[in-house]
Amino acid sequence: SFFLRIYQVADKPHGLYIDEVAIGWNSYSILKTGKDEFGKPWPLWFQSYGDYKLPVYIYTTAISEFFFGKTAFAVRFPSVIAGFLSILVFIQLLRITTKSNKLALLAGLMVAISPWHLQFTRAGFEVSIALFLTLFGVFLIMQDFLRLRKTYFWGVSALVFSLYSYHFSRIISPTLIFFLSILYKKDFFTILKRKYAKIIIGILIILTLPFAFYAFSQAGLVRAQGESFLRDLPKEYKAQNELLNRDIWIVERLIHNYLTYFSIDFLFFSGDSIGRHSVREMGMLYLWQLPIYIFGMIEVIKHLRTNKTHQLFFMWFLIAPLAATLATPNPHALRGLPGLLPLTYIIMIGFFYIYRWISSKKIFLLTSASCIGYWLMLYLHIYYVHYAVRASPDWNSGYKEAILYILDQEKNYDQIQFSYKMEHAYMFLLFYSNFDPAKIQKLTAPALQIGKYVFYQSAHDITDRKILYVAHPIESFPGKIKEKILNAGGDSAFNIWEN
Repeated sequence: SFFLRIYQVADKPHGLYIDEVAIGWNSYSILKTGKDEFGKPWPLWFQSYGDYKLPVYIYTTAISEFFFGKTAFAVRFPSVIAGFLSILVFIQLLRITTKSNKLALLAGLMVAISPWHLQFTRAGFEVSIALFLTLFGVFLIMQDFLRLRKTYFWGVSALVFSLYSYHFSRIISPTLIFFLSILYKKDFFTILKRKYAKIIIGILIILTLPFAFYAFSQAGLVRAQGESFLRDLPKEYKAQNELLNRDIWIVERLIHNYLTYFSIDFLFFSGDSIGRHSVREMGMLYLWQLPIYIFGMIEVIKHLRTNKTHQLFFMWFLIAPLAATLATPNPHALRGLPGLLPLTYIIMIGFFYIYRWISSKKIFLLTSASCIGYWLMLYLHIYYVHYAVRASPDWNSGYKEAILYILDQEKNYDQIQFSYKMEHAYMFLLFYSNFDPAKIQKLTAPALQIGKYVFYQSAHDITDRKILYVAHPIESFPGKIKEKILNAGGDSAFNIWEN
């Protein structure tokens, strides 16, 4: 599992995408100055591109950059570690809940090779740490409920910290705590009677308060409003006399959004349509798991009333899409990632159900091993060969190459102008160059100009000075093309002109 996540992680997927360079630069700025890109000291919320990022991944990346420098590897390494640790914790969670080492280890293997999990633990996605903290929190809580160790409050603490890692946690984490407490209510009330329990609860509430204030502040609502499914509300339903139809539309849309996360097409065939979220030549899970999933679901529902572990993971299965349902588009593999773990559990229940009842166990195991090996090799071929080329625009391939070329040529020019079509070029420039964060923080508008680097909507200020223009291939600038920058797929990404 570690090898699959660390191998060529700095280069595949090709190049850092736009949010990764923002995380990388803010982490570097924190590391060097204790301030973010805007000069705010040790913030809990990082303003970025008019939005706000949560702090856990950025501070974790700052630690990574301390050891590995301001590199693509450093930005993605925290995700790799979080993904690897998630698998270890998932195995332990299943060991204590199912009492089966075989089921736990095989389930760990399924997550280790999962296209869904690999997709988000090989890049700088905040969701990787959020999933780890959620899983770790549930594991510690379950340890206490099963009377193995007194770790309930540590588990709740992990879920509280998950609130500061990714946005889906604001719904998933408290909902999991609530339902776990109901499912194991006797153990829960016993824990509340422990010494210092009230003090610990008070501390946890205090730790939660900053996030609560953020969630309902203007900064916190920017993300919620920007991604809300209500953006798709038809204009005709906004009129006062259409309130009933609007409410009906909202209920229908919520139900539709929720059900998309259980779609067989999404899970086993086509995956997520967003280029960074799926290889798109297969589903989020392997096709060979589909029939086993059906058997597993039947078996889980059949024994749901009598098996608490089934209840735990079926509840998790139903809770997982809640946060994603409120946003758009749907299905969204990144926001729906918490659903991978209960799905894996259900598939493993189906696998062992078939194993118990099939007459030729050796043939079944050989067939299963062949399916696992074949589909894993197929996925790796798609990921490293097809996907690396086809999805290069989704990963902003070409930006790094353009910036490095410009940095090499800058001494020969009086000014370098970037087209507005090179979106957020200033952040790529900051990450791949050697600017001092302390000096950048003093600039009034680094998104418009950094020294001789100027970011315009069109070429202007044409004088006798030597100017280098960085433009989209469809744009035309004065002078002649000096260099053509290609992306990983061999397509033209940018043209570099000189006057």
